[in-house]
Amino acid sequence: MRNLKLKLLFALCALLLFSAFTTGKKDVITIFMIGDSTMANKSLRNGNLERGWGQMLPGFLTDDVRVDNHAMNGRSSLSFINEGRWDTVLSKLKSGDYVFIQFGHNDEKPAEKLHTVPGSTFDGNLRRFVRETREKGAHPVLFNSIVRRNFPPEGATENKGSYEVEGNTLVDTHGEYLESPRRVAKEMNVPFVDLNKLTHDLVVGMGVEKSKSLFMWVPAGKYDFCPQGKIDNTHLNIYGGKVVAGIAMEAVAKVVSELAPYVRHHDPEVYVASDSGKVVYNGIPWFDEQGNIVNAHGACIVEDGGRYYLFGEYKSDKSNAFPGFSCYSSDDLVNWKFERVVLPVQPDGILGPDRVGERVKVMKCPSTGEYVMYMHADDLGYKDPYIGYATCKTINGEYKLQGPLLYDGKPVKRWDMGTFQDTDGKGYLLIHHGPVYRLSDDYRSIEAEVAHIKGMGESPTMFKKNGVYFMLTSNLTSWEKNDNFYFTAPQIEGPWTKQGLFCPKGKLTYNSQSTFVFPLKCGNDTIPMFMGDRWSYPHQASAATYVWMPLQVDGTKISIPEYWQAWDIRKLKPADALNKGKKLYGAWKSNQKGNVLEIAFKGTHAAIVGETNPHGGYAKVSVLNAEKDTVYSSLVDFYSKYPEKAIRIITPKMPKANYTLQVEITGVRPVWTDKTKTIYGSDGTFVTIDNVYHF
Repeated sequence: MRNLKLKLLFALCALLLFSAFTTGKKDVITIFMIGDSTMANKSLRNGNLERGWGQMLPGFLTDDVRVDNHAMNGRSSLSFINEGRWDTVLSKLKSGDYVFIQFGHNDEKPAEKLHTVPGSTFDGNLRRFVRETREKGAHPVLFNSIVRRNFPPEGATENKGSYEVEGNTLVDTHGEYLESPRRVAKEMNVPFVDLNKLTHDLVVGMGVEKSKSLFMWVPAGKYDFCPQGKIDNTHLNIYGGKVVAGIAMEAVAKVVSELAPYVRHHDPEVYVASDSGKVVYNGIPWFDEQGNIVNAHGACIVEDGGRYYLFGEYKSDKSNAFPGFSCYSSDDLVNWKFERVVLPVQPDGILGPDRVGERVKVMKCPSTGEYVMYMHADDLGYKDPYIGYATCKTINGEYKLQGPLLYDGKPVKRWDMGTFQDTDGKGYLLIHHGPVYRLSDDYRSIEAEVAHIKGMGESPTMFKKNGVYFMLTSNLTSWEKNDNFYFTAPQIEGPWTKQGLFCPKGKLTYNSQSTFVFPLKCGNDTIPMFMGDRWSYPHQASAATYVWMPLQVDGTKISIPEYWQAWDIRKLKPADALNKGKKLYGAWKSNQKGNVLEIAFKGTHAAIVGETNPHGGYAKVSVLNAEKDTVYSSLVDFYSKYPEKAIRIITPKMPKANYTLQVEITGVRPVWTDKTKTIYGSDGTFVTIDNVYHF
């Protein structure tokens, strides 16, 4: 009897212990999404930029919630039912789950298999979704359609979707189809999100031009997934998908209190005005609002209308031939929006096919209000140089190439160049090896040569501080980095004095070359910000990076005493580039073509720390999702003449999920010759990794 009692006691304890563990386990909530293309998952192949807001929703939810997105392109509430898609959702639905319902875009189409009537068949289908969801013990949430970006010109009588000239008023295209979800929600006591109003207010608040950044405005000739380009004011891009998903989930949290604890607020992928968004990261790829690499080399920055515009060489990975000059804009010098290729390759002439276009610089002419662009144009052998110029009435419009810049009626046939605009509005053209030209009042020709700086090199750039003129320049080593140096003068006309290096000797200007000095406003002071390029050959588009650093000025002396890989642009202090990162993997080194390092991680992004040196080559760095689709890929250059151990890449931020980081040895080494047949570059193809972090 005693043994029996002991056995029963042990059994009871075991049961209680098991219960303690099992009852504490949280069931994962599933949000099922049914709707049309504005909500649906989109293919990631060929770098496709289109995203449904449902596709981006997981980034705004904790790990306790799973999103199962069944929304599909081209479906209405009717076709979604008739094709058996709703039955599929019902078969998976369990008690406690949620169903997000958004239809309307395709219900309004006249096709018989799609069309429903507001107040009748459309309302009936919505009622069915609600009723059958509840029968499963799950919870429906109704949404109306996101807004179309529709700005017809004044007097337009029909909605075309896009217009050559847009008006200033956003005009609704959905009509009564917006009211059916609201009506059914009220009738059946269902949580309702007026996503149309939320996105309407978003688009109106951003304005006619800026709101394009949310939708599929794709320039021709830029992306493999859409080489012909397109204008689509209905479907969202990566940035738009993130923004709308964030807005939608914030609204859900207000009407469905049970989901509020699972919402990730103020996601840094969307709300870029966070503290982390004010940090400049040197020596790694930068990404624009669509997740593409910022491609603007040999650049300059123009501040205009309270916004910064970055102009640069829109490089190609395939050749050194001129593909165009790019323009990006920003309100903080850190987060950049791609505006357009402002000057594309021309049919013929100095910037025609198989020509070179470099060192693009833009200034606004005070006397005309015109924006004038200057560049070095050449043939691929660098034997037919010109200084060309182009003009535009708006800073980010398409510039018109006017031809070579003339001096005494003759073209200026020189190579590397820069520009400088003095405080009195006078414009100057800076030429390699010393000439300084003053431009005419309209900036369209050269008025006079005002100085010739003996001993100057290439890539000239000038700034003025406390009445002293500073000229920065580089030695001639093709795309190889070198120790840049500088001159000073009390006036532009001179006398110019060579002062020496402004970075520590032997560090090769922190593996960069000067391109521009931007006057960075800090309180009541203006700090000269050095802008340098880390050229990479032959992969100049994806692997070349930038070095931007504040210059210290003391009388006629300037310096950048130490390298900051990351720094706060407001505080002018270094920042922790790996803040909150967790170590994922240790050292790895290889030079065997085709060798692949694969590391699984869970999070939003990853960072690779490694060494560049004279033996380094290119690595292909990719991020794959759980389905093994490539969601990001680019080349990383592990070559530098001066060895440097630092972060090589921080991948773009994505919704929190399971990913695989791939590092592949390409077997390609950065090596080239200049026109004198001098050989530069790496003697190997090594990729040297010290640590990998995930976030």
